[in-house]
Amino acid sequence: MLSIASKHHNTPNDLLADRGANRGIAGEDVRIIDKTGMQVDVLGIENHQISNILIVTCDGVILTKMAPVIAIMHQYAYTGKSKSIQ
Repeated sequence: MLSIASKHHNTPNDLLADRGANRGIAGEDVRIIDKTGMQVDVLGIENHQISNILIVTCDGVILTKMAPVIAIMHQYAYTGKSKSIQ
């Protein structure tokens, strides 16, 4: 479920997400498990846009206070650059 704080008009292919979203952008610090065959356009601050990003399921290591764990991340936009963002 996404939280929408303001009135917004979107088309069926648009997604308005906030910091509590369950998806993110996967970078070079993950490994692709599966490709969905779908793509997405991501629009960010100051109209920065990345187009036709592949949607994937991927995994990566997350360091916790107890020990490193492997996270499986579904429906992430895969750029393959920099660090992943959730």
